[in-house]
Amino acid sequence: MDSWGGIFAAVDATGAGAAVVREDGTLGESSEGFCELLGFSTPPLGSDLHALLPELPAFEGLPSRLGPQSPAVVHGSVGRRRRILAVARLELEGQRCLIVADRSSEQRSRAELRTGPVERAARPGESQVPRASRVRPMSEMGERCAHALALARRYGHRVTVIRLELEVSEGVDLDGIVLGCVRGVDDVGRTEPGRYLLLLPDTELGGAKVVCRRIQGKLQGFGTPSLGLAQSLASDDAAALLEAAQRACLQAKARGGGLVSAHDSGLRADPGSLSA
Repeated sequence: MDSWGGIFAAVDATGAGAAVVREDGTLGESSEGFCELLGFSTPPLGSDLHALLPELPAFEGLPSRLGPQSPAVVHGSVGRRRRILAVARLELEGQRCLIVADRSSEQRSRAELRTGPVERAARPGESQVPRASRVRPMSEMGERCAHALALARRYGHRVTVIRLELEVSEGVDLDGIVLGCVRGVDDVGRTEPGRYLLLLPDTELGGAKVVCRRIQGKLQGFGTPSLGLAQSLASDDAAALLEAAQRACLQAKARGGGLVSAHDSGLRADPGSLSA
């Protein structure tokens, strides 16, 4: 259904995901964000929704928007990546859509993810999907990355880094464009105009690729960005992770732009499972 395309894009832009729910309880079309949050490499067309999310309340009883009181369900099992998902519903032209948003980091103490050695505390009344508020000097990003990696080891999740390079004309609010593509728990640093580092805590490769595609879409008409992507390995320190993303970005730049994953291109090992 064509009318879902714009809705899926808007939902994914907030860091959430969406999927059409058929009358028989199986899934129809789904957004990239939905696939990433539930761990699918391809859309789960025809999958039984309650088999995927056994704790999900009756669809009719879900709220019509995500908020602090939205029901939360667990996706995943012992030995697999587990997420706490807030859920809501949307109805359009007689069809139903499930909205999901990751609340895992909030359950592990949202404040801890947001308040590193140089971060402010969340303000009362802040949006449930806050945006990064400023671009940091690159001198802060090594410390931010080390902090994110320490949390990743403690809680058993991943950190993903994106390096972005783009030549743009003066007067283009590139800072605003990049900040608009990430979440409040993410960090954005800049060395000079057009040179950025994005630090995404608690983010798998699929979710980081969604961010990269979002950036590419926002920058259409301004040039072709070069994007390098790297995810943390068990042995990583901050320097190793940042260097891997930089090498991937340089490879993308040598190709004339686009996205290069350090793991897909052979620059470093596949991240594998969290228990590896």
